[in-house]
Amino acid sequence: MTARRARALLTLLAALLLPAGPVAAATLVVATTSDVVNGDTSSADALIASPGPDGISLREAITAANAAPGPHTITFAPALAGQSIVLAQPLPTIIQDHVTLAGLTAADGQPAVTVDAHLITVGLTPPILVAASHFTMSGLRIVSVVGLFPGVQIQAGQSEVFGAAPQRVRNIRIEGNSFSNAGLTAPAASAIGVGGGPDPINVDATITNVVIANNTIGPQFNGGVTIGIRGDNCVVEDVLVYGNTFSQVTLPVEIGPGNGSGGQVRRTRIIQNVFDYSYNSIALTGGGGDLRAAVGNRLDDTLIERNVFNLNLDQAIELFGVTVNGAGNVLSNTRIVDNLIIRGPCPLCPIASWVPPPGANGSGGGIFIRDNDSSTTSNLVTGVSIVNNTIVRPAGGGGFAINVVSSGGVTGVIVLNTILWGSPGNDFSGITPDQVRSSIVTQSGFPGVNGNIAADPKFVDPTAGDFHLKAGSPAIGAGTSAGAPFGDLECRPRPALPAIGAYEPGAAGNCTDIIPLAAVLPASRSVAVASTATAFATMVNPGPATALGCGLVPSTSLPAAFSFQTTDPATNQPLGAPNSPITIGPGAAQSFVFAFTPTGTIPPTDVALEFTCANTLPALTTVGLDTLL
Repeated sequence: MTARRARALLTLLAALLLPAGPVAAATLVVATTSDVVNGDTSSADALIASPGPDGISLREAITAANAAPGPHTITFAPALAGQSIVLAQPLPTIIQDHVTLAGLTAADGQPAVTVDAHLITVGLTPPILVAASHFTMSGLRIVSVVGLFPGVQIQAGQSEVFGAAPQRVRNIRIEGNSFSNAGLTAPAASAIGVGGGPDPINVDATITNVVIANNTIGPQFNGGVTIGIRGDNCVVEDVLVYGNTFSQVTLPVEIGPGNGSGGQVRRTRIIQNVFDYSYNSIALTGGGGDLRAAVGNRLDDTLIERNVFNLNLDQAIELFGVTVNGAGNVLSNTRIVDNLIIRGPCPLCPIASWVPPPGANGSGGGIFIRDNDSSTTSNLVTGVSIVNNTIVRPAGGGGFAINVVSSGGVTGVIVLNTILWGSPGNDFSGITPDQVRSSIVTQSGFPGVNGNIAADPKFVDPTAGDFHLKAGSPAIGAGTSAGAPFGDLECRPRPALPAIGAYEPGAAGNCTDIIPLAAVLPASRSVAVASTATAFATMVNPGPATALGCGLVPSTSLPAAFSFQTTDPATNQPLGAPNSPITIGPGAAQSFVFAFTPTGTIPPTDVALEFTCANTLPALTTVGLDTLL
């Protein structure tokens, strides 16, 4: 029985590795910078046979790929390295599944082919619009996005502006690209959009499993990555934003359904990004706007982890129940973990050529949480965990590091193992001492309560921006393990007695791009309140490096106690101590047993687990494979 269970789990995992869709592929090589169609675009084979006098253009390649089901790969001749393709109008909407758009990469690792959108000032679609699944884009430099819409837009569902797209779009990867509006005198447009059209007419559209990784975005964008579908009962789920660098972007990551009702954005993960000189770096909102009221939307299970925020002009992270014109919206279970937030006023920004957005006051806040504004009611922000962060203000002064403004709808905010330094007396507003544990704070009433201390954290060199801990820092070993992450900001495994703040002492960790694979059996459990339900899981390390400090954490918030333990895959007998992370070698697998003990009634829910390690990314969620109903 136990051997069969282990084999079943591994069989499920193997299914993740099988290629999806057709196996025959056409490769189209773009050979010209011209933006014309003069070849035979009736099919990929026809265009290869009859490309026109100037060779295949990017516009021709996309048109031909759209003529028949994929897979299709569009790449570029080496002679186009360092060249620019100036678009006269938006490219054709990508409508076929399994299309790969692969640019060139220079010796320095940067994209070597430029797509210039400066002529598209009033286009009715974005320069690159994707209305299909299984799409990958890499190695392109997108510049001068001055129109109304993002440089790249992923669309599901209906739009009177963009046209129709499939109701369900999935498996998108935007990786290793550059987006720049350098030379503009003010920010314009956005870089990447994940959602629908700008008009809120969509109903029941879904986008799932999107990876936006290792891109550079900025300067001079109004938005970096925007996530959410306007309309009714639409869903965006399992978006991973990692390894990106945002610089001089007004709002690098914005998550919310905008106008509409019943929308959901769930399990967004924002990991290992760098945010430099932005206005607000990350904003989560239940929606709002002047086109339609935002009613009954949800943002659930957002993870903001291992990011560096450098001298943002306003807040680094904002959580709003609604912006304007909305009611009954909920933000739940937001985890803010292992981040470095360097707060600073606008005069510290070293890039004088950037024009800050109107209203940027340089207050240099940290984390701001608010349920309602003066015109809205009944919006909720519940369950915000602020854990093992370092929030500093080298220049002193400024606003509050963590500011909560609530009309009764903000609940469940906790601050754990966090350093707040540089603004004496301005650590918190709207936070009480019982909400803060095992942290370094200066504000009166907090030190001496729940393990909080007032102390110099002894950073290595704060004037030079080095907020690692010196030997002898009072933060070392002073945190609590309950609720602490498996690793730190630089992927060092956390010991049993973790440090306070984003960093553990010692040599730098080995952060990797490994995304583990995971499976759960059985797929569902029923259990009474106060009884324990158990299930089995397997995590596989598919990468070439050792995965350190691996374990399980619930992504879905439940009224239940949770624990996990490693097992012997041959017998399913538990091994070691409960809740102890483990090392998984390259190509190896580890089995676990995990348990939920409900403390209250739980309706039928797909419970997502975070399979993660100190030096990897979390496994991508696949409902029915690595979730528990």
